[in-house]
Amino acid sequence: MRNRIIRQLFLPVAIILWIIGWTMVWTGSRKDRETKRTQTKAAPEDNLTIIVPITSEEIEA
Repeated sequence: MRNRIIRQLFLPVAIILWIIGWTMVWTGSRKDRETKRTQTKAAPEDNLTIIVPITSEEIEA
């Protein structure tokens, strides 16, 4: 009798936690797919960037 009551009280809590977890997994996988799509579209094939440091020369008097 006591176990049955505990089980009936635990079931709604377990269902709510499962729904929250599933929603988080679903939204995370959606974001991963969207970022992969935008990365492949935005990345140009031949993008060359050269960074040249500018050093200051000391003036000799």
